[in-house]
Amino acid sequence: MTLSTDKIMDETVEILSLAKTRTLDLERVVLRPLTQADLMDYHELTSDDEALKYDYPAHQTIEESEEMLVKWHLSIPFGKYGVYHKRMLKSLGV
Repeated sequence: MTLSTDKIMDETVEILSLAKTRTLDLERVVLRPLTQADLMDYHELTSDDEALKYDYPAHQTIEESEEMLVKWHLSIPFGKYGVYHKRMLKSLGV
């Protein structure tokens, strides 16, 4: 399967936009770098044994989640993004 030139150009424009603004606003989702403000949601995910059973041990404390958020997501943010469904953002008033 080969991609059409138009499709490749569209994807290239999106990637360049992401590199410049660091937020990618698509039809149904928004991708943006994680921030310290995401700590509670991050902890909810990373403290769930079932969600992480094939990845790494679940975090036991909010402090452990905060340390890993900073170490793994905030220290090198490009490429480590949160995916936010627009319907959820709207319900939160964001």
